[in-house]
Amino acid sequence: DRAPNDEELLRLAQFPTEPGVGEALQALLTNEKSRATVAEKLLAQRTKLDAAQIAPLLTETARAMLRSADAPIRNQSLALIGGFQLTALEGDLVALLKSGHSGRGVRAPVLNTLRDLRSVESDLFATLAKSDPDPLTRDAALEALAASRAPDAATKLLALYPSLQPPQRRSALN
Repeated sequence: DRAPNDEELLRLAQFPTEPGVGEALQALLTNEKSRATVAEKLLAQRTKLDAAQIAPLLTETARAMLRSADAPIRNQSLALIGGFQLTALEGDLVALLKSGHSGRGVRAPVLNTLRDLRSVESDLFATLAKSDPDPLTRDAALEALAASRAPDAATKLLALYPSLQPPQRRSALN
């Protein structure tokens, strides 16, 4: 009836396909009391884990955390999504951006996560980079556009280039 220590959690996460291990990890990730701590520990150990094996377990947990009204939990969800490349949640992130519920402090972290996923939503990124009232959101959208895998992302970035401030131009070229 105790939470696993760091070493035990690492061993569980390294072998999620072993009998009973996936269920144990899922139980830890769905328990509201242990979810944040477990997610934090998994993020700290992510270089020692096979992201492809653990991603299915993390996807639903990250989705539930993303829907939280609590900003630290939502931010931890974004860290999980970006850290483990949970591309299955890209649509959820885009929907969050497009909804009216993503306020000023929410858009930039979501865009940073989409940048980490190299999202193909170049139209959305270009629109936000051009016309969002929040400068942090515009900068994050510009970085997401620069990192995008979309075939037209570079064209959209170059179209925005003349209207960018010098620091944004440097960011776009990096």
